[in-house]
Amino acid sequence: MGSDRVGVGVSPNVADTGWWAFTNGGSANQGGRYSLFSAAKGQTWSGAQAAGKLLNSSGKTVVTVVEGDPNQEAPIAVWYFQLNTQDS
Repeated sequence: MGSDRVGVGVSPNVADTGWWAFTNGGSANQGGRYSLFSAAKGQTWSGAQAAGKLLNSSGKTVVTVVEGDPNQEAPIAVWYFQLNTQDS
């Protein structure tokens, strides 16, 4: 995993509304959560993050992407998927 990287992309429509993304990886002092992308509008790509920082040590990492206006309380949509990083 040394040079592996993870990033998230969204459609221009989602980017126009606003979005953010996170995983259930990260260290305990981060609350077991790692931010891939902070709430913003207009940008369609999170950028690539080092996989070692954001993956869950269990080998199963859930990535969550939320569409929503950062100034509103309720999200418009939530997508999540699991990255399996260990052989079963």
